[in-house]
Amino acid sequence: MSGAEATNGSGLVVGRYVLYDEIAAGGMATIHIGRMLGEIGFTRPVAVKRLLPQFARDPEFVSMFLEEARLAARIRHPNVVQVLDVVREESANELFLVMEFIQGETVTRLTRVTRKRARIVPMSIALAIASDLLQGLHAAHEAKDEIGRPLEIVHRDVSPHNVIVGNDGVARVLDFGIAKASSSSQSTREGEVKGKFAYMAPEQLSSVTLDRRADVFAASIVLWEMLTGGRLFQAPDPAAIVGRVLNGRIAPPSELAQGIPAQLDALVMHGLERDRDKRFATAAEMARAIESLGIPIARTIEVGTWVNRIAGDTLKKRARRIAEIESTGSFSASNALAAAKSISQRPIPVGDNTGSGSRSGLRVSRGAVTSSQQVALPDDVQVDLDDDEMPLPLPQAQPAPKKSRGGRGWVLCLLALAGGAGAFLYRAGGVAPAKAKIAS
Repeated sequence: MSGAEATNGSGLVVGRYVLYDEIAAGGMATIHIGRMLGEIGFTRPVAVKRLLPQFARDPEFVSMFLEEARLAARIRHPNVVQVLDVVREESANELFLVMEFIQGETVTRLTRVTRKRARIVPMSIALAIASDLLQGLHAAHEAKDEIGRPLEIVHRDVSPHNVIVGNDGVARVLDFGIAKASSSSQSTREGEVKGKFAYMAPEQLSSVTLDRRADVFAASIVLWEMLTGGRLFQAPDPAAIVGRVLNGRIAPPSELAQGIPAQLDALVMHGLERDRDKRFATAAEMARAIESLGIPIARTIEVGTWVNRIAGDTLKKRARRIAEIESTGSFSASNALAAAKSISQRPIPVGDNTGSGSRSGLRVSRGAVTSSQQVALPDDVQVDLDDDEMPLPLPQAQPAPKKSRGGRGWVLCLLALAGGAGAFLYRAGGVAPAKAKIAS
């Protein structure tokens, strides 16, 4: 799908998915709003990450892309954005990573808006987001392969760009594109550094083997920046940033923001120890330390309310966009199944080909892209996203619980007319709505 097609609102079928507008772009991939097509008209919104064509022809980048899918598929936690599928389009030699769609904003965007309003993220909100982030990272660090061996995943790119806070009040970790596992077939070349310099642990800039404590350092930077409203390692060029990461003074948050208690200062500085042996040993340990501070932490419902207050206009635009996609007449649910079935899909396992024995349960769907199955969408709805950020997932519409319509009376009448013997038990009732997660 070309950029022009994405801009003018057309959709294109890829496997059992329809791709719509390009909503974000990075160095290796673009992100699209997508729609999954299921049996008997079932659909759901998704986010689709498309490897750029020049990289899709490079075996090294393809392997890295599939490694991201393989690792992310092994992490199942409410604080991690879930990977749902991988689609390989062979005729055009393209790869697509399908993820859940969350209605929310990245921490980068949320802090940017608060700064424009001359404010900072409320302390209770920042602590709740940091706790969720750390719990998601711990789930990644503890992930195991199919036979129970630790994968020893290190994200290596924890930053405000890669943390999305939903309007459901839950923060989630995004983008395992450069994550590293002990069983990975990918290796970093000598002298090559992957990640954002301003969010790297000091050891990440050297040749030592990384472990989970590098992610703890980066998460501590994210917390520091939420509390202060500033950038910890800001400099005019990459070399200067590296110098500050390695040797620059790290000021306690209370020096830049009022009302930061001493115990929170100490916690943040503990996470920012340059000597990793002096840091929190695990992300879970730091999350527990946050909960033990004795400082109020926002409940999930309070975080969601804050997100809606900060980003409400943008979220409404995206919700309207999804509503337009789901209600478009030119590609309705009635022909979605036919389109999905018309495309051949042959699943193959995702994993490295090194014979290491590490394999994921995720599967690649192979399908053809056909430009004849385009979907017309309105041109007046725009998705406002930064080019360098992940897509901001959108929610599925939740049907209202069905109420009983007096079915018991009709059943009894029919039984009486038939004169049948025996007992008949009928219980009518609605469906209890799922409870929202409330942070303690």
